[in-house]
Amino acid sequence: MSPDEEFVRARHPNADLVEVSLPTTGQCKWCIHYHAELDSKIMGQGDSIEEAWANARAHCADDPEIV
Repeated sequence: MSPDEEFVRARHPNADLVEVSLPTTGQCKWCIHYHAELDSKIMGQGDSIEEAWANARAHCADDPEIV
């Protein structure tokens, strides 16, 4: 587990890594989703798994909520 993933999961243990295929370009993106009951939000995304976790960390770095 990367330091970025550890940081995000410490605040949002239910965060999921999802691979999204882009049919128009034939490429894939990686997204980090957080599921709070029935609500889901994208916390970060990127062209690689590492980039997605780093973007999610930047997104929730100021989030005081520790779930």
